[in-house]
This record gives sequence, C-alpha cells and structure tokens, in this order.
Amino acid sequence: MWRNANVHPASRQALERLVMAALSFCAVMGVVYAAFFVIPAKASLPRRQARVNVKEPHGYFTYVWHLLRHGDLGNSIVFREPVTTHVMRAAPVTLSLVVGGIVCAIVVSLVPLLRLPNALDKTVSLASLTGMSLHPVWLSLIVAWFFGAHWGVLPTGGYCGIASLGTGCDGLSHWASHLLLPWLVFGLINGAYYSLALRTLLHTELAEDYVREARAHGTGERRIVRVHVLRNIAPSLLMLFVTNLGVAISSVIFIESIFGLPGMGNMFRRSLLQHDLPVSAGIMVILALSTLAASLLADLATIALPVQRSTRTS
Repeated sequence: MWRNANVHPASRQALERLVMAALSFCAVMGVVYAAFFVIPAKASLPRRQARVNVKEPHGYFTYVWHLLRHGDLGNSIVFREPVTTHVMRAAPVTLSLVVGGIVCAIVVSLVPLLRLPNALDKTVSLASLTGMSLHPVWLSLIVAWFFGAHWGVLPTGGYCGIASLGTGCDGLSHWASHLLLPWLVFGLINGAYYSLALRTLLHTELAEDYVREARAHGTGERRIVRVHVLRNIAPSLLMLFVTNLGVAISSVIFIESIFGLPGMGNMFRRSLLQHDLPVSAGIMVILALSTLAASLLADLATIALPVQRSTRTS
C-alpha cells in the first residue's frame, strides 16, 4: 500500500518501523501476560496456592488498556501497593548501573580505534573473546574478592544514594564508590562484545575500494578512519548496540544480586522467589518496552544516517 503511494523512501521506512514496533509491543505484552498470569493460573497447583499467588487480570486487552491509559500494571501481592509505585523506587538504582556500565563498555570498545600493533591487536581480540565468555556471576564474585576482600579498596555490596541525607551513606563519592565494581563488571562483559564487533567492522570497512583510493590520494590513516570509516559503520554499530541491549539488561539481574543493589534486577529475583507475579510481570514489561523503545530510536537514527561510501577525501 505504502510502496505505491507518493511517499519519500525514508518516511516510508520510518512508518514501517513504527508499525513493526506496535506489533512487537502487542507480542511482548502477550508473552508476558501468558507467562505470568495465564500459564500459572492453569498449572496443576493446589487451588488455595493458586488463589494466593496468582491474581490474573480480567483479560489481556484489559491489562494492555490499563497500562496504556493509566500506566497501571496491577498491584503487588506481597507489598499491597501498585506495581509501578513499587518498581519505580528501584528504577534509579538500575538506571545508574546501566548508564555507568554503558559508559565503561564504550571506553572498552574503543580500544580497536587505537590502531595497535598486530601482536597486541590479536591479544586484545583474544581478551574480547574471553570477556564475552564470562558469566556475570563469576566475574562479579572474582572482582568483588579482589577489590574488596583481598585489597579492601572498594565496597563489595550495598548502595548509597546521592541525596540520602542523614543515613551516613550519602553523597556523590559514596554513591560512585558502591557502583564502581558493578560498573566494571557490566562494562567488561558488554564492552568485550562491542570491542570485537568494532574491530570486525573496521577491518571490513578498511578493505573497501574507497579507502584504497583515499590512501592513493595521500590521505592519512587517522583522517580516513575519523572522517569516512566511522561515519559509515555508525549505523551498524548502533544496531549492534541495540541488539545486545536485551542481553546487557539481563546481566543486571545477576550483577545486582551479587553486589546487593536494590534495583529492578534484584527486585525481579525476589519477586519470583516470593511468587509476586504482578511485580515480576511489571518489571519484565518495563525492561522489554525500554529495549523496544531503544530499538525503535536506533532504527529511526539509522534511517536518518545513511551510509555514504564516497571516494572524495577533501
């Protein structure tokens, strides 16, 4: 329908992404609703336990409608309060961990841009492969032991708020010191993936004809990478970042649990143990929709930043 209309290709692509995002939203809500309400309610559990632990909404469409219109994800069975109120208390902790961890991951991923010697470059590549293979629990325990129990230079658990005045654990320095190790674990695991991806994209792009022509005209290697190559691989890097975002967020559950952070990941683990299914479902919805929104923004940014492999070097 849209292909026959007189619509700009970029506008058509953006509209298609919006439609796909809407369909993905419906699919995500359907999976969460079935996994946390329909299946547990119909499982072979004692009737009394099912009544206590599973409070099924009045239907899928009602559940979605309440979310869209009121931001309502039901009420917590254990804490007897709205899920959104309960979860939003933990959201700043998780947001602090994810944002700081992404900054660390970006720093790690930029190592291939240093244009290291061949032997050192292979060592970095091997280290990236090793980092991708590490489990967040194992790395968290090792990091906590080295920097906490062994060297005693950083706290290995707990959380300090920036403005939690009067608690003895407040201020920017306390907040950052309690998050440094979680940031390091998050950054190493995800930065290893981005570093390897960036290295592969760089090697592929540097073999293109326009790069060889630029070198023949005497353009410096750093200018080629900075002006041409990075611009052309930016859309691919952005999509790789968003593709891995779901995996990165899933590691938050393990990192928050090991370091005792009162974030959404730790809350999700506790809600599963307490059979507080509305809270578990609400956290899954919030994290999934956040990833979906980031993916949509990345798609729109990719449409706005087309790849241009030009041989003009001036």
